[in-house]
This record gives sequence, structure tokens and C-alpha cells, in this order.
Amino acid sequence: MSHYVGTKTSCEAYDAKVSNQLGFKGSLTARWSDVRRHPAKSLFSVIAHASITPDEGSGLKLVEQLDDTWNETLEDL
Repeated sequence: MSHYVGTKTSCEAYDAKVSNQLGFKGSLTARWSDVRRHPAKSLFSVIAHASITPDEGSGLKLVEQLDDTWNETLEDL
């Protein structure tokens, strides 16, 4: 599953853009994706939508798959 990786602010903005374009407004589904924090780095990720791109200048980087470091716990570090 592809993700965009960047700052918390840019990931939240992308999630808001996708949620708005898909019409998520309500009680069952309020947003496209949860923004995920990397356990050891100052990075955040959000699931990429197949046809909605981030705003130009957002700084988000598309990755095909999050690497294993995204699944580490504090005990693993």
C-alpha cells in the first residue's frame, strides 16, 4: 500500500484534502486515513489515494510501502 511521508502538518493537510474530495463528513467515516507517526524519527505518513495528489509544495514523498522501521516499538530501538 502506497503512503505519502512528510511532516505532520503536510500529512494532515493531504488527509483533509482527500476526505473533502471524497465527501467524508459524518458519523461513519469522517476522514480518509489516520496520520501515522514514525516511532523513532520526526516523520509522519498517510495512505495515498490512487487519484488524488498532494498540493504542490507540500513536501510529501510517495513511497510504495513503509519499511520495517515504521513497525518498530520502543523496545526494538
